[in-house]
Amino acid sequence: MWVCDSPVSIRSGRCCFDRTDPTGNCPMCAAAWIFLAENSAAVGSAAVIATEVATGVPAPAASEFAIAGRAAQELTHSVYPGVKTGTATPSYVGITNDLARRAREWNGTYDITGLHTCKVTKDLARGIEQVIKEANGSSFSNKINSISPTRTWYSAATEAGKQWLTAHGYNYNGTTK
Repeated sequence: MWVCDSPVSIRSGRCCFDRTDPTGNCPMCAAAWIFLAENSAAVGSAAVIATEVATGVPAPAASEFAIAGRAAQELTHSVYPGVKTGTATPSYVGITNDLARRAREWNGTYDITGLHTCKVTKDLARGIEQVIKEANGSSFSNKINSISPTRTWYSAATEAGKQWLTAHGYNYNGTTK
């Protein structure tokens, strides 16, 4: 007769193979626990992937542009320049988690396109937006900082924003190099 010492078997008195063992040593469950202990990293990765597939939500991202001191986030946001209808020069910069919706909302005021086809974290988007706002100064119609300069992570976010812009072929004012 077999019994494993997993929490489930302690409550039910049975192991996963529905047997009982007065010695408390279920060799099948012991083998499973050893496998899990030896392969925990792979099993953990598989669990993350399975969760992403099941929910359709990506796990928080860790990237080279991560902002120190901030929690990992999902790649959900786009940064876009706003070009006044009838002009060629951007006069606004914004962030959104739905570029198509935002384009509809700005219809008639600004023509917008994403800076890049890849999504970024919300914190990185705020850093990129802040760098572009500061580089364009009063020529942009933005009135509110994306990140207050008094925030503890302001410098890290704007530095990450500069690095992202440079790595993707943009000047700090949001124009292509």
